Amino acid sequence: MSEEDRTPTAELKKILIVEDDKVALHAMAQMVQTAGYTVIIAGDSGEAIRAFELEKPDLMLVDINLRGENVGQPMDGLGLIDWLNYRHADHVFKYIIVSGDDPRAHEGRAALSGAFAFIRKPIDPHSVLAEMKKAIGDLLEADPPGSPAQEQG
Repeated sequence: MSEEDRTPTAELKKILIVEDDKVALHAMAQMVQTAGYTVIIAGDSGEAIRAFELEKPDLMLVDINLRGENVGQPMDGLGLIDWLNYRHADHVFKYIIVSGDDPRAHEGRAALSGAFAFIRKPIDPHSVLAEMKKAIGDLLEADPPGSPAQEQG
């Protein structure tokens, strides 16, 4: 990974990666961690909810075809995002949707849900890191004066 793939704000941000394919999950986690971010992983929506509530991530990479359930109901990646936005409206975070499907099947729904970006599998590390930097840049610009991110920068 080149030095330009690292960002000085990386150490300040927690990234939750939610992916039910273990190989893809660990590959993304290694890529994100190598870029200098704090990585949290979840293999299904239930783990993601627990990790979100415990860690309060700044950015999420979410598999749209995620398996899992919440309160006995099936929950895909966008269902997870909808639930988290509803339950944790006080926590500002961004998310990037990841999918191996034809983008036409989900891009509209992802855009309507407020997804920052839509990335197709197999993922291109440089594209994912570029989208993450953009999302984190937006978060830093949104931090109010006097917030911890502003005081450290």
